[in-house]
Amino acid sequence: MPDCSFVLGFEPQKVDPGKVNYVGECKRKDSYVCGRCEGGCKYDEDCANGLKCLHRDGFDTVPGCHSAGGDTDMFGKSICYDPNYIEPIESTCST
Repeated sequence: MPDCSFVLGFEPQKVDPGKVNYVGECKRKDSYVCGRCEGGCKYDEDCANGLKCLHRDGFDTVPGCHSAGGDTDMFGKSICYDPNYIEPIESTCST
């Protein structure tokens, strides 16, 4: 089920939790940290526990996330990602 996230300057909207989503500047010292696939972070500590901040030069892809360059992304903004995330694999086996 998607969570309710927001894009700076827009009304809250439902966003797929794996979709790259710029929510504004995240700063642990200001009591807001970004979750997986959210940004903009500057340091790893701006991300939720276990996540890392990926610095991007444009709409670079983010490991474990999708839709870089989409409607909820911003050019050149850093995004938090899970360095241990393993993409689910669809089974092609039949029962």
